[in-house]
Amino acid sequence: MRVAVVAGTFDRVHVAHIIMLWYAFKLGDHVIIGLMSDEELKGKIFNEGIEPYNVRKATIEEILKTWVKNWNKNKTFEIVEIHGPYDVITEIENVDYLIVSEETLPKAIAIN
Repeated sequence: MRVAVVAGTFDRVHVAHIIMLWYAFKLGDHVIIGLMSDEELKGKIFNEGIEPYNVRKATIEEILKTWVKNWNKNKTFEIVEIHGPYDVITEIENVDYLIVSEETLPKAIAIN
């Protein structure tokens, strides 16, 4: 089974988020989405406008359940709360794909 990981804040899901999630599902049989905790976002600029964790998680779950039901019946996913940019990728063995954006590329290079 190929495992793909994507992580971020996923605040107000937009087209760039959808593209990253789509690539994760295209490449992986099991997709792990690391979703940044509310606690970690307290120090982020304009953090008071960021949707709460449970809202962001519910939005992603709704989108991905639809994808799995309609197009990717053999794919699975899980959403895990993370507290830093390296949480998921450093804790899970046998990750085949790390999906990143231009914004998160420097962190991916540091991991590799």
